[in-house]
Amino acid sequence: MLSQRYALVHQRILRNELFRPTELGHAQRKATALQHKLTPIESLLGKTAQNTSNTLLLLGILVQVEEGHYYLEDPSGQVLLSFQDAAPVDGFFVTEHCILLTEGTFQDGIFYVQRMGHPLLETRETSLQAIQQQVFHPSFALHSNKTTSAVVNNDASVVTLSDVHLDQPRVLQHLEGLLATYENYSPRRLPLFLFMGNFLSMPADFSGRSSSSGGSGGHMSMRQAMEELANLIAKFSNLARHAHFCLIPGPNDGVGHVLPFPPLPVQPAVQNKVAHVHWGSNPCRITWNGRELVAFRYDLLHVLQREQVLLQDAINYADDNDDDDMDEDAKHRRQPHCRLVKTVLDQGHLIPVQGVPVYWNYAHALQLYPLPDALVLGGDHVPVPYHEVYGGCDVIHPGSLHDSDGSYAVYAPDRDNDDDHSANCEFAATTVEFCQLGDDSSRLAESRD
Repeated sequence: MLSQRYALVHQRILRNELFRPTELGHAQRKATALQHKLTPIESLLGKTAQNTSNTLLLLGILVQVEEGHYYLEDPSGQVLLSFQDAAPVDGFFVTEHCILLTEGTFQDGIFYVQRMGHPLLETRETSLQAIQQQVFHPSFALHSNKTTSAVVNNDASVVTLSDVHLDQPRVLQHLEGLLATYENYSPRRLPLFLFMGNFLSMPADFSGRSSSSGGSGGHMSMRQAMEELANLIAKFSNLARHAHFCLIPGPNDGVGHVLPFPPLPVQPAVQNKVAHVHWGSNPCRITWNGRELVAFRYDLLHVLQREQVLLQDAINYADDNDDDDMDEDAKHRRQPHCRLVKTVLDQGHLIPVQGVPVYWNYAHALQLYPLPDALVLGGDHVPVPYHEVYGGCDVIHPGSLHDSDGSYAVYAPDRDNDDDHSANCEFAATTVEFCQLGDDSSRLAESRD
């Protein structure tokens, strides 16, 4: 699957104007100076010290063939890297198995990196146009004709919740207050309720029972937790008959430890009491109100921070500078989750790291190509929920419902632009509201793209 990831990124880069060959006769000299050319690693073989002073640009996957020695690999070969002269990496995570653009010189069998970065981002619209030129599929019909109008429900939003611990009375109280808010909505305005695990506060085994239950009693099983949820929703007849609920398992919900996670087993108690319930995998792709969403419940920031490659030259650079220069994140008021957003979307993959177990037959489910309209993340126990827009993609973390304030997020079309949205839903503005259930003032913040 690494070769497939590389191929998709390679195609994406070659479509960028910086890497496309220019047409002759149109300011050729000036345009040529702006062009970049990727050098296959295979072509480095046989080069001598006399002809390696020119700067080269390589695209490849970062691998560690030997302990402490990193190589850049593409389909044609691999080359040993030296970071001793590289500029400090800033703005994204560098991990083994991530794809990098590196600029530098080649000498004595070693590529000396001067600058490095992630692949250039490509917007969803550009990717869809490129895909349609290669294959016709009804899914891309709407995007091929931007004047086509679509019948969409302008008032239907997505209510996103993470860490819905159904064995905690406080969480059930939060849920009851949330559902009561929407009970009197008309059916056409009811949102999609996106519930992400973990659904139990303690890890569950493969039978769906908490692994620390100690035998017969104490902790709730997954079946009992789903019964609690079904009974709660059934209290609100309008929601039980007309609203859509999507349930996405978390890492501790007993569905396995290899990505992508399969859906939770269908629970008859929920099916019998809730008309529209969807048992989603993790990650899960959803098309709602003319937009494509990807929901992913995983401790992604923790994984990236744990697996990141700490380049020695960057460490030395920090040691040689004062505190203001050393902490670039603090200097630019950059939060760790911003680095996560850039890493994942630039890589076009939810897990661009080595060491996370993946079902290779289903690894395509982790791809983010083309970019979705919105990426909903859960997990990591973030102190503050966030919403970032990068490359036209809304990245949302609703916080944790099990916290005392019971935070969640509402992803919705901008109701000030309903006419524009009806005519062209893929370019309509969106609104993300962060809310609390722990007090009477529910709205925490609002952001628009």
